[in-house]
Amino acid sequence: MAVTFDDGPSPYTASLISQFDAAGFNTTLFVNGYSNPQWCIYDSTFVTTLRNALPRHQIASHTFTHQHLPLLSSSTLSTEFDKTDTAMKKILGLKSTFFRPPFGELSSAALTTAASKGFTHAVMWDKDSMDANDNPMTLAQQKAQYTAAFEDSRRGTGGLGHIFLNHDIKEATVRDLVPFVISEAKRTGVKLVTVGECLGVAKSAWYREVGSQGARDSSWTCA
Repeated sequence: MAVTFDDGPSPYTASLISQFDAAGFNTTLFVNGYSNPQWCIYDSTFVTTLRNALPRHQIASHTFTHQHLPLLSSSTLSTEFDKTDTAMKKILGLKSTFFRPPFGELSSAALTTAASKGFTHAVMWDKDSMDANDNPMTLAQQKAQYTAAFEDSRRGTGGLGHIFLNHDIKEATVRDLVPFVISEAKRTGVKLVTVGECLGVAKSAWYREVGSQGARDSSWTCA
């Protein structure tokens, strides 16, 4: 099962990664650059968090400012992908071949633009914890949904494996739901993996333009 997290990095992402590391499981972060005016991806704390996560976990693009892609002009679409690519290259030394469209909204123009940038996988989900919805599930409802999905996976009835949508900008998700998810995975013997592994994509194909991490300079800003 791939348990994925959107919209970070946030102040809660480091705890999320620590919990997965301690359990020996892997996750995928679909990162924004500047979707929340409080949190810029170039913040030194977030840079450290992402660099610490990279050896074990997959990091992919969720565009820079989390806009509705079907509503954007071709030039703005290009900017949304490019600015996140640039940030990932500076911080991590690489660019992703995976992206997730904000709100799960795609258009032919968005797909064409993404492909022209080198993205090969637009990743959706089949399970949603609804932690970012206006009318979210209760924690009990979230746990019940996960328990059912783990039973699917344990019995081999989940197809390739469920892909769960969560958000690491939500403190309650990281504090309350993630420990339960990890506990259930251990109880059922289900392995928590990256999206790339869940979809059967070799790790060598998760990234492009792999090189050295950058050194901070005046360009490391979301302004």
